[in-house]
Amino acid sequence: MVPLFFLLVGFISADPLEFRSNFEFLEYSTNIDEPKYRLLDIVQPINQYVDLDVYLSQSRFNGLVQIDVNVRQNLTQIVVHQNVVAIQGVNVINSNNRPVPLDVSNPFEVDSYYEILKINFAGVIPIGRYNITIRYLGQINENPVDRGFYKGYYYYGNQKRVSANRIRETFLPTPIVSVYLVAFHVSDFIATNSSATSTKPFQIISRQGPVDQHDYAADIGMRITNSLDEYFGIEYYFMGQGQPMKNDHIALPDFPSGAMENWGMVNYREAYLLYDENNTNLINKIFIATIMAHELAHKWFGNLVTCFWWSNLWLNESYASFFEYFGAHYADPSLELDDQFVVDYVHSALSWDAGASATPMNWSSVATNPSVSSHFSTTSYAKGASVLRMLEHFVGFTTFRNALRIYLNEHAYGIGYPEDMYAAFRRAVSQDASFARDFPNIDIGRVFDSWVQNPGAPVVNVNVNMSNGEITVSQIVNDVLFFIRAGTISIRRAFDVLSFLRNETDYYVWAAALGQLDWIRSRLEHLPTAYEEFNAYLMDLMETVIQHLGYNERPTDSVSTILNRMQIMNYACNMGHAGCIADSLQKWRAFRQNASNLVPVNARRYVYCTAMRQNGASDYNFLFQRYNASENTADMVVMLRTLACTRDNASLEQ
Repeated sequence: MVPLFFLLVGFISADPLEFRSNFEFLEYSTNIDEPKYRLLDIVQPINQYVDLDVYLSQSRFNGLVQIDVNVRQNLTQIVVHQNVVAIQGVNVINSNNRPVPLDVSNPFEVDSYYEILKINFAGVIPIGRYNITIRYLGQINENPVDRGFYKGYYYYGNQKRVSANRIRETFLPTPIVSVYLVAFHVSDFIATNSSATSTKPFQIISRQGPVDQHDYAADIGMRITNSLDEYFGIEYYFMGQGQPMKNDHIALPDFPSGAMENWGMVNYREAYLLYDENNTNLINKIFIATIMAHELAHKWFGNLVTCFWWSNLWLNESYASFFEYFGAHYADPSLELDDQFVVDYVHSALSWDAGASATPMNWSSVATNPSVSSHFSTTSYAKGASVLRMLEHFVGFTTFRNALRIYLNEHAYGIGYPEDMYAAFRRAVSQDASFARDFPNIDIGRVFDSWVQNPGAPVVNVNVNMSNGEITVSQIVNDVLFFIRAGTISIRRAFDVLSFLRNETDYYVWAAALGQLDWIRSRLEHLPTAYEEFNAYLMDLMETVIQHLGYNERPTDSVSTILNRMQIMNYACNMGHAGCIADSLQKWRAFRQNASNLVPVNARRYVYCTAMRQNGASDYNFLFQRYNASENTADMVVMLRTLACTRDNASLEQ
């Protein structure tokens, strides 16, 4: 959608001396802030009515928007955001339905750089309620990467599907909602509702081909919704302010983002929503659960309460990232997501924070479109979620949950500031007698804020009293390798520590180690002798875990065992481990001889890659044909990645 809208996220900071009898005369003439991307909240929208007259074949539309606003100070100009082809006309009426005169010589101005429309009045307009009507021309983008209002397409069989007719659709009023969450979708997609009830509608929607891949998302998504309802004490289906709430999840074949939390209608890439047990591996199955949990958590953090400005994006994204793992964990503990959180998010946060470009969770430099986009980063997602997990350990599960309930209830349908979050935690811990007993005189708000305001993570150096040996410090292998990179311990000492990996078989330990060992390995690629020696060293470390896991999946394997086999065999085959290569080629030959002998779904990435690397153009063409015939996008992504493992130059260029 290419909306024309208000973005009311600024605030006015007032000096105490201004609060005198003449304060009402210390006014702005406009609601634009600095930088001009932002607007002051002295003009607040109440209702917006949008009418789009769409001409799909011409990739254009005519737009009309009517906005009811409350003006809270005398003004000579009102500014709204816009990103349209052209403004055709603007008119304003007051609460008595009388026209408000605009500046005859310059009634309105468009600033394309800041994406704003300035409405200039003939004189001062007083405090009150006004209705603004704007007529404009819009463009329908033909490339989904351009986002906004775009048209996509898909094929059903050999037929390209286009919505052919013009049909008028009228939508019910939304709840109070931030405008970035508004979206609409027009298609002949198919909806299923296998997990819905009469009071809790829940739909999975996709193109016609993969409708049989809806069931897993329907089941886990409904369970996550129920788990979060219970956790937050605010039911999703009651958020509609008198209107029924949809809970639709749409798989799009051409979506530029991973997913987007539009209220009532979440959009996903197909690979992140559709599940086929014969073709979707465990990693992608987990993606479906965690991404659904992330987007559903946004219904509370982001939709119900929105961060006041993108500098504090963590108020939206850190919580969504936290419940991405723990919301899904509450719904299905067998996925081991409480443990995976450490190797996936905590370790990635530490890695990001170790870099020179690390930024604080509250990044005050966020002001322009590029800086807003750049703050959608590991800091706002993984680090923020890791800080929240640490805080939950500090205050306890119940107190942590109670703090979130306080914050959500007190700021529902509004905006939230970091200080609001700190206040909620202060109130929650004040109700917890055990916290006051164990941590007297601790200001939880200051503790929280110290992590929000500062980049990086502190390193604690412990000095041991050698006379009595009283202190012992244990240290997860991930840290050892960071200390190598920082030059704070010797390489010899670090690899002495890592020698225990020869007898280690645990997934979580290996996941941490491989991430850092691969950093070293990648820096030796231009030194062939050293590279081969390091690969041999790694294979020596991995031999025990390779033999422990074996090459074939067992019905009794846990989630972490399957994930471990996937990561270990992927490394082993890539480094040339003879047993891994032989087993992969055996599985590939059986598949080529009889296509019903499918390669086990969780082995495909390394089996396919090994086959492409060891064989020629005919094997490449065979896999490429499978790619083109597939109806499961997650499996298509695996094939697309592994096709590039070929050593046949003509195939690689193709």
